[in-house]
Amino acid sequence: MIRGRWNRCENFMRMLGIETTCDETSLALVDNGISVVAHRIASQEAIHRATGGVVPSVAMLHHVQALPKLLDLLEEEEDLSKVDCIAVAHTPGLIVSIQAGLSFAQGLSLSLGKPIIGVNHVEAHAYSALMSYSDIQKDALLQGKGPYPALGVVISGGHTLLMRISSPLEMEVIGSTLDDAVGEALDKGARLLGLPYPGGRHLEIMAQQGNPFAFPCLRGGRSKDNPLAFSFSGIKTHLWRLLKLHQDSPDRDERSFKEDLAASYQRAIFEDIIAKIDVAIRQVRPNSIWFGGGVTQNCTLRTLIAEKNNSSSKVTEEVPILWPSPDLCSDNAVMIAGLGCHAWNEQIRLRVEGRSCYQGKLSLLNREFLTKVVASPKYVKKQTYAWSSNSTGRPQGR
Repeated sequence: MIRGRWNRCENFMRMLGIETTCDETSLALVDNGISVVAHRIASQEAIHRATGGVVPSVAMLHHVQALPKLLDLLEEEEDLSKVDCIAVAHTPGLIVSIQAGLSFAQGLSLSLGKPIIGVNHVEAHAYSALMSYSDIQKDALLQGKGPYPALGVVISGGHTLLMRISSPLEMEVIGSTLDDAVGEALDKGARLLGLPYPGGRHLEIMAQQGNPFAFPCLRGGRSKDNPLAFSFSGIKTHLWRLLKLHQDSPDRDERSFKEDLAASYQRAIFEDIIAKIDVAIRQVRPNSIWFGGGVTQNCTLRTLIAEKNNSSSKVTEEVPILWPSPDLCSDNAVMIAGLGCHAWNEQIRLRVEGRSCYQGKLSLLNREFLTKVVASPKYVKKQTYAWSSNSTGRPQGR
């Protein structure tokens, strides 16, 4: 079923991807898990700016309104009857947003007569880095080595994870956040500094004008139990206290003070991430590092990692780094369809071997499952947030 080091599907396969886990509505067509045929996305950024954050019920409503329009745009470009399977992001994410995508997938499945496969949204973020390079580019980066094992680094508004990757369908979580996700910490810090939504983007702009070494006291949290665990609640509180201290006894211009504070806050968060990546590299000994998630768009993060490679420690110098392309950093259906191709091939392989098709880690979504999901928010909550204790550390419904 799989051919070559980059895991292209042996038989031609066209996958329709659906992404609605938060506030981005997206549909995409992908061939063989790697080639993007068409991609349409509808952003809700302007809608949620008024409330300063995503309101789940509002996000769900706009998903419902946007999905048919995006489908019409895809149909103008490609014949959807040629689709082999429908991949839909079904965990983790906002419950009502996921329901919108699953309901739409069910309707498409019935109208097109195509099966549905469920895809883990976070794992798809890691896989998006692999889709951002041609095979020739990846071979040049790896210098003849295979990509596995790989270290996955997913950093977004809702997730902060380190993963050991053995294949597109074998990702083991080895480190995660104990409280806030990195994007969440940046957004909350931006709000404390009085910046508009989306906060992380405006924080980066403000930080470019400040001194990142002005407040060395700002640091990410540590865990005694797991050196790969992240914690950003403490640094966020420290930021608030510094702002409060300045308000009570201002000793300098407020604008320059906030610029220095923003730069120091952002740098402290990113240095904490880089330090834990170094620890993970020593544990995993990866042949490549795959970055994914919206925070990977941050230019300061990429610059700091480049500086790290050129420094005297050179921990990550010999490990090739794969970054997602700009259009694949935020939530998108391309990564869902890409990883869905591998998941569907796994289901086919299991059937050929005479095994139950539900033994795959990315389980097939049948009509009974979808009926339960649409009818029961409690059921979706379990599917979305219940992490199993199995060896791969994948989210599993219980």
